[in-house]
Amino acid sequence: MKGIAVGAVALTLAGVGVGTAIGQGQGGTLGPGAVGAKSFEVRIKEKDFGVNCGLDRASRCFPRGPRPANVIAGSGAVYDGATKVGTAVFFNVVGKKLDKENTLDVFSATISFNNKVDSLSVLGPSGGSGPTLPYAIVGGTGAYAGARGTVSEGEDTTVGKEIRIPLNFTFIP
Repeated sequence: MKGIAVGAVALTLAGVGVGTAIGQGQGGTLGPGAVGAKSFEVRIKEKDFGVNCGLDRASRCFPRGPRPANVIAGSGAVYDGATKVGTAVFFNVVGKKLDKENTLDVFSATISFNNKVDSLSVLGPSGGSGPTLPYAIVGGTGAYAGARGTVSEGEDTTVGKEIRIPLNFTFIP
């Protein structure tokens, strides 16, 4: 369960791109937040994510292990240091079962910042037994308009019933 939750949550952050990145035909100016690097922490409570495996109860999903088309989705609070700055929503769709516990999935997440203007979106592969691959930053709005680059996860920790995942965004011009 932890591997599925962490993979799903790891990002634990984003959705399909909501901004137009430079070079996608629109041109424009990068937002002031879409340069350099930035770190956030996503905190996901157990009650804030779930699994849909095509069975009548999610609890029946895990004895048979993850299967293609299972969906894991949820949300978590986003922190910059000790300050809550937004909410991350995410989903993972299982694409290929690799073995009893590991899958190759498509992960998508969006951070919506508290000002309701700024957002960041990421997309990429997740799962497997190796280190988490970086996700692509596929767009943003407001201060993150035109954002592109990568986001990687740090080592997650569990505090009570909350998974905390550090995220490191690296923006490219």
